[in-house]
Amino acid sequence: MKVYNFSDCIRTFIEVGCTVTRTSAQLFCSLIALYWLAFPVFSASEGSWQDIQQKATIDSMQDNITPTEHSTDSESESETFLEVGVGLSFAHIPHYVGSDQAKSYALPFPFFRYQSKKVSLSREGLKRYLLKGEHWDLDLSFAGSIPLDSEDNKARQAMPDLDWVVLGGPAFNYRLFKSHNYQLTAQIPLRFGVATDFSRARSVGWDFSPQIKWQANYFEEQTEWNFGIAIGAEVAGKKYHDYYYAVSEQYVTSERRAYESDGGFGGHKITFNLNRREGDFWLGGFVRYRNIRTAEFADSPLVINKENFYVGLAFAWIMTSSTN
Repeated sequence: MKVYNFSDCIRTFIEVGCTVTRTSAQLFCSLIALYWLAFPVFSASEGSWQDIQQKATIDSMQDNITPTEHSTDSESESETFLEVGVGLSFAHIPHYVGSDQAKSYALPFPFFRYQSKKVSLSREGLKRYLLKGEHWDLDLSFAGSIPLDSEDNKARQAMPDLDWVVLGGPAFNYRLFKSHNYQLTAQIPLRFGVATDFSRARSVGWDFSPQIKWQANYFEEQTEWNFGIAIGAEVAGKKYHDYYYAVSEQYVTSERRAYESDGGFGGHKITFNLNRREGDFWLGGFVRYRNIRTAEFADSPLVINKENFYVGLAFAWIMTSSTN
């Protein structure tokens, strides 16, 4: 009979605990990624479903389709609003910006929307309002991108995998114009990223992605239509660009030279979204165009296509709504 001493038991307990924690974190991030994947890029107006996320996401798909809200601005200031449901999303997105390969997804996702005076949670991620004025707000916002197994990508063969990337930082949002049916907003987020596979983590620098968003809402009895356009740019530091596009000497091949990027401009993007909300059912779709021809990393051997398209469709059933 094998006898275990106390130190063996403690070590086993810690190893099991770390494994469970890592698995739970991976599951949590997978659920969040499903949510971001279902709602990649845009948002409805503040009087609509989307006063809540921003960008984001898988910006990766980062930025936008969203269901609509049924509360007014004054109500959202004093009440807590919660919606819970389930949905199904279909999307086709590149492995990473500049890749000539893409992946199609057909995934269920949990539908959450929480809005209070200080905190909001939606497909755009988690936001903690720090300051808020009549036409502006300053918040902490979070987003991220999903991992890539480099063996699935021809350009990255035998290179390290791309891990989960979690981004967070302050965002300044200013409402340039608002009427009953239209809204124009400038969003200026500065986020700092961490890449992790849940056994280790490292900084990947900063990302700055300002954009202008125009949104229009139309109501027909119990039905609301929302259309939006977002035009933005990407700027990031050297470390962030290198995480995706650098090639060190040990990964050089006859078709892949060594490469280091500089920080700076990362291209521009434009996103269109259209969604419809009727009662407890929501349907939305988006198309995003990303151009990196003038990006600092455009000459990386890992950049095959300098133009990428993202498309997606999603629908959701909101099972419960409550206001406290």
